[in-house]
Amino acid sequence: MESWKVANSGGAVIKDGVGHPETICTLETVPLSITPEVEARAKLIAAAPDLLRACQGMKSCLDSLTITDFAIGGDRSCRITVEAAIIRATT
Repeated sequence: MESWKVANSGGAVIKDGVGHPETICTLETVPLSITPEVEARAKLIAAAPDLLRACQGMKSCLDSLTITDFAIGGDRSCRITVEAAIIRATT
């Protein structure tokens, strides 16, 4: 599973990997001026793989649940995964 993160120096989102990290994107910024908005955008982009996996997992989970399973919280594990992805995207 690949991991994307916001680079420490600037508005770049990078993919961790063996050797050198790969730049996914660089957000336009005034040099040395990373605003809260730019940082929030970078975090959202970095969390994209996790958000996609969480959405795919939730769909699969919901597709396989019966009404009874859903009523007794059978979607709990999927909800935890989605909540973790949202937290990563917003913090």
